[in-house]
Amino acid sequence: MLLFRSTDAQDGKPGPTRRHKTCLRFGNYDKNGPAMLKLAILFAIISVIAGLFGFTRVSSGAAGIAKICFFIFLILFVIFLIVAITAGSLVL
Repeated sequence: MLLFRSTDAQDGKPGPTRRHKTCLRFGNYDKNGPAMLKLAILFAIISVIAGLFGFTRVSSGAAGIAKICFFIFLILFVIFLIVAITAGSLVL
């Protein structure tokens, strides 16, 4: 969610002027999907390509980073899933 706040209003209150708008971003929301999963896929692709060209050290390093990113994504997904289910049951 993006909110815009003006920083040059004459009366000190935020107004709808066009100069010097500050973008306030709530959360780490990415329109294209989860960033950790994207990083895991990116490093997995780098690992495969590096392995095909014979760069085994680069390939193993990228594969390690891909595993770490994927497991961080998986852990955060499970935590937030449990929190959402718990919060949903409290509301109902």
